[in-house]
Amino acid sequence: MPNVAIPGPPDGLWSLKFHQVAIYAHKEVVDSALEFWTLSGYKNWHTDRAQLVGAENGIPLVKHAEMHFNYDILPLELEYVSYEGLHRNARDDRSGIPPFLSHFSTYVENIAAEVERVEKETGFRPYHRFVTDHHSNPNVTGKKRFMEAIYNTRRFLGFDVKMIQRVPWGYPQDAVADWAEGSFEI
Repeated sequence: MPNVAIPGPPDGLWSLKFHQVAIYAHKEVVDSALEFWTLSGYKNWHTDRAQLVGAENGIPLVKHAEMHFNYDILPLELEYVSYEGLHRNARDDRSGIPPFLSHFSTYVENIAAEVERVEKETGFRPYHRFVTDHHSNPNVTGKKRFMEAIYNTRRFLGFDVKMIQRVPWGYPQDAVADWAEGSFEI
């Protein structure tokens, strides 16, 4: 099945087309899921560990994510994500939480303009803005980074919505810093 953008749930949310579905799980569960999918014939996994530099609810922070991507299972990119240390998604002390739908993501050309558009149309702002750094995936390292915004839509959709803009590895550091320090949901 081809990896294509489909209208996100619900249809046409903020006029976005979603490309990725992410499942949050602790590392041990991710390992089991990857084994299951690999034994089921889906062996084309891409792993990336990255540092996320930005702010959550306006508070500066740096955190680390481990992500595993597959483009063959669904008509969207499937991602399993886990975070080092406590994270908003953890919801417990890492003792047995089952995996759950974390977010739907979409790639945008100009994330600042999209965030501004959504805020103007709905009054809604992202709770987390960050720029990725220190990628471990050789397909990314030295080539591109990502500016991202995550909206707290879980309370009414059951998952968050994330916007992603690919930027060159050498994207100006002051533009990255400006993005990471931007406005947040209150």
